[in-house]
Amino acid sequence: MNQTFNIHRFWLMLKLDFLENRRTMIVMLALKLSVMLLLMISILWASPYGNMDISHVFALMTIVILGGSFYTISIFKNYDHSSTGMSSTMLPASQFEKYLSKWLLNIIYITFLYGSFLFLHFYLTGLANQALPEKSQKFNTISSDYQYLFLQFLLLVQAFSFLGSIYFSKNNFYKSAAVLVVSFIVFALIYVNLAKMLTGFPASLNTLPFSEWRIQFEPNILNFVKIDASDNIQKLSALIAPFILVSMWFITYVRLKEKEI
Repeated sequence: MNQTFNIHRFWLMLKLDFLENRRTMIVMLALKLSVMLLLMISILWASPYGNMDISHVFALMTIVILGGSFYTISIFKNYDHSSTGMSSTMLPASQFEKYLSKWLLNIIYITFLYGSFLFLHFYLTGLANQALPEKSQKFNTISSDYQYLFLQFLLLVQAFSFLGSIYFSKNNFYKSAAVLVVSFIVFALIYVNLAKMLTGFPASLNTLPFSEWRIQFEPNILNFVKIDASDNIQKLSALIAPFILVSMWFITYVRLKEKEI
């Protein structure tokens, strides 16, 4: 098969992938959006504490970030078995066209899911705040910085699931989840302990990867000190997640080429 990229073949491949996966995509999206709405609508009856409602945090972490990988992990399922793998290999499209088709469908899927969460989050939080007395404490919404941070985390989880769907032949979800959890725990332990070591092991340190450090030096004093990295370090750290993301996408493409040999 000619491995040069052809836009017409790619469009046909995209339509074929969509037709094969549309039922799975629609059912999963409908289920996730329904559960997400049921979880997040509880903010209309919750008591404000000045923070984002816990149901929205739970919906973001479970339905969007974790649940979004359920579709992604099965995106290369045709290559799990010799019969379907052979038919996928014999399709009259280049390897890059096959890869790009599945990659694009996955990006559209998770973008719609994350966008739906943000819409529900801001809309429902606005409704809840309107129903509160004028001078009462209001619910907070996700800041733009945390929106970008959660988007990075979502894309990294999706890219890891995307790689796991073609890298592992059986039990893709469990193997990918196990490697992801172990990798996250190791990274978090190294990151937090390094931060504590650099700040002299304070009483409390709250941080997320590549974000500011909120440090409490005295256990009985509630004042926190915020520490931000320098501009150059922030610019450098902002490139780490995209580099990992592109690397996993590239490795997935290489693995697909190996599967087709």
